[in-house]
Amino acid sequence: MMMKPALRPPMRPPMRGANAPREGVGAGPELVTNGGFDSDTVWSKGANWAIAAGKATHTGGASDAIAENITIAAGLRYRIAGVLSGRTVGSITPRFTGGTTVNASSVSANGAFEVFVTSLAGNIAISFVASGTFDGSLDDISVRYWP
Repeated sequence: MMMKPALRPPMRPPMRGANAPREGVGAGPELVTNGGFDSDTVWSKGANWAIAAGKATHTGGASDAIAENITIAAGLRYRIAGVLSGRTVGSITPRFTGGTTVNASSVSANGAFEVFVTSLAGNIAISFVASGTFDGSLDDISVRYWP
């Protein structure tokens, strides 16, 4: 009696399109606790920053920062996202502080933004540094590990 060879499932080509693995799938949990600026708590504010009406607003005149302590693991890539509105001049620079400061790309256009940064040892906070002339508001701030 002749034995039939075992049937194997056909090899699948790499997935493409909507079902393919995407960057960001497996992103970590939200690290910011008051990204919607629902209250004037948690964030440390420089003199030209104010939190009201669900936004953090900076008035020009001095370069200063607004920051929230978060838990950041060294050597990982993070996505920093939010919405910039009401800006007429200047820019903001998202950064991780504590230990060696790590700057992300500056943001100088109204609308949703996202930047990516790799953390270093000792980073303990997300901070947004306003240029001296920056006037505008931040909202919907998010920081997540991003694979």
